[in-house]
Amino acid sequence: LSTLHVSHSGTIKSIQFNKPGSHFLVISTDRIIRVFKTFPNPPNSSSSSSSSSSNSSSSSSSSSNSSSSSVFPLPKLEKEFSDVVNKTHWKKCCFSYDNDYIIGGSATKAQHNIYIWNRMYGSLQKILEGPKEGIMDLCWHPVRSIIASVSLAGVIYIWATNATENWSAFAPDFKELEENEEYKEREDEFDVGEKEGGRKEG
Repeated sequence: LSTLHVSHSGTIKSIQFNKPGSHFLVISTDRIIRVFKTFPNPPNSSSSSSSSSSNSSSSSSSSSNSSSSSVFPLPKLEKEFSDVVNKTHWKKCCFSYDNDYIIGGSATKAQHNIYIWNRMYGSLQKILEGPKEGIMDLCWHPVRSIIASVSLAGVIYIWATNATENWSAFAPDFKELEENEEYKEREDEFDVGEKEGGRKEG
């Protein structure tokens, strides 16, 4: 059994792992969201049991604690996220589907604000402002850039970006039309075969 002290000035409210299990988030009452990096090496139970059995009963507890920390390293604090301006308390947080972003839902009852940070650089990317209803829960879609949040009134809100199609990127002379237009074809506009045949004969 290994222990990890997270905060000196607050208690832990929630904890959540990302999908690969490489990181986990911790929300505490000190208004800080902390990201910890875990270590992939599993604990070696055989070595810890042999080391504890070889020592006396008085020193077995200390040796087991040291062996557990050496065999299974404690998670390392990677980043801290907070609202330094408004000192917001957090209701829920989670990772994005690709683990590149961290989202946190405000615990204020009259706000439905979702903060999005870049996990690698720790910068605040965007604040999604919803209706004046508190957040009960939120989650990120497993494979898409979609966020779902639940308000205190029991309403589910879906946050997504509108994908706009830009066909002009495929052809420089392409013109997008707002509505259908009648096009009159020239008599010889698409007579490619006849033009090539005429060139060969000439």
